[in-house]
Amino acid sequence: MSEPVMSSLAVAHQHPSDYFEQIPQWNVDGNTKRFEIMADAVSGRIPVTRLESWREFTDLLECDFFNRPGVQLVFRGHRRFDWSLMPTLGRLTTNGIVTEALAQAQLERFKLAVRGRLSDAAMVDEDDELWSVGQHHGLMTPLLDWTYSPYHYEGAYLMRSGEELVPMSEDQLRKIFAEGQPCWLENPALKDVSAQDVVQLLDTQTFFDLMRLPYPTDQAGVLARLLDERLIERSAASFNILHIGAVLLAKNMRQFPDISRKAARVIVYAGESKMQTVSDVTDEKGYAVGFTGLVQYVMGKLPQNEVIEGAIRKEVKLLPEVVEVFSNRVEISNPGEPIVPVERFIDGYQSRNERLADLMRRFGICEEKSSGIDRVIEASEFMQLPAPEFLTSHRHTIVVIHGPRSFRDMNGSDRVRACYQHCVLQYVLRKQMTNQSLRERFGLSEGSSNTVSQIITATMEQGLVKSDPNAPDSRRYARYIPAWA
Repeated sequence: MSEPVMSSLAVAHQHPSDYFEQIPQWNVDGNTKRFEIMADAVSGRIPVTRLESWREFTDLLECDFFNRPGVQLVFRGHRRFDWSLMPTLGRLTTNGIVTEALAQAQLERFKLAVRGRLSDAAMVDEDDELWSVGQHHGLMTPLLDWTYSPYHYEGAYLMRSGEELVPMSEDQLRKIFAEGQPCWLENPALKDVSAQDVVQLLDTQTFFDLMRLPYPTDQAGVLARLLDERLIERSAASFNILHIGAVLLAKNMRQFPDISRKAARVIVYAGESKMQTVSDVTDEKGYAVGFTGLVQYVMGKLPQNEVIEGAIRKEVKLLPEVVEVFSNRVEISNPGEPIVPVERFIDGYQSRNERLADLMRRFGICEEKSSGIDRVIEASEFMQLPAPEFLTSHRHTIVVIHGPRSFRDMNGSDRVRACYQHCVLQYVLRKQMTNQSLRERFGLSEGSSNTVSQIITATMEQGLVKSDPNAPDSRRYARYIPAWA
């Protein structure tokens, strides 16, 4: 192998951070590539090296040591460098050793706990299968997960989440591989453009209107504000228009090759399917300066139904890639998978790009802390519409807003989804869902209490809601909260 394993200095009885700093860095000067044996309790004389970036990690994996003919390596990832190779069951002992008696006692307890709950009853007699299943359901086991790839398994890149290896999303991968690189929004969309070109390419008048600021009396004042907001930057010759400035303020996105395909698109269909397209229009303006016109256009294309129009008009703020209008629903699609799980859209909040979100909030286009989703749910409940759907598909997040449908015409999935969203909304409002509150959400009379109880039971069986442990122990006064609360 080309990387020498160096003899080492004993490093004992030191604070973990001191130990970490003394590990030799891989390829620190672009030339020296080495492992070193650290005689200490952390690594146990296993050769180690220190990596400072993801790029150093990929560089290491491409070296000769990891690509020797006839050698198959296995990998395991830990969240901390000072964690030892110890199975979870070993953490119950003082020396980390899992005895046969300890393992057998743990397995017998697990067999009793899952009896009658396994889809395959024969699995109870298969110890290895039980350990494997139990490990991914919180059972402390004598097992350690390993993989033949340091970050790839069965077509997915993996990351450790608690005790499990879970697939990374493309957005998470993109963030890792862009480590140390400027955010795409901060990169130039057009370079070395003149001051005059900046004000001709960007809708600066609408920008100042959105900011509720008077328009400057000269061009220098306009440019100064754009520089302050970091929508443009100075270059050696003149100015660069950054992607964030172009995406938000472009008069015509086609004049920016990098963002021309990011323009919002509105497609109107004749019925409930995509079989017949009535119109297909792409808005060429930047998201911020074109927002009002886009919303007005979408409203004009909605089915002539005051209820669904009212639901969408309820101050719903959106920045779509595609809006599809059907005769019975509207589907709004955005690129990228969400950071917050779709089932936590009502109570959760995390911005993918805080600077972009901050600008959009200051423009009055985005809601504060995802309160727009709460308003969508409130509007749907007030108008007794089917609950909106929040979906993820390949590299996209989709919101479906349904038109009117009677309770009788709602299927089981519609009712369970409405029950869960109502429960979360009540919880966010510091209330609890009750049979009565859910009846009112559906517009049902007291005589439908049994029907509503069945919906609540079905929602509980799907693990979405649970009984409020602080409520009176009476079915009549039962209260419910989200399962994750």
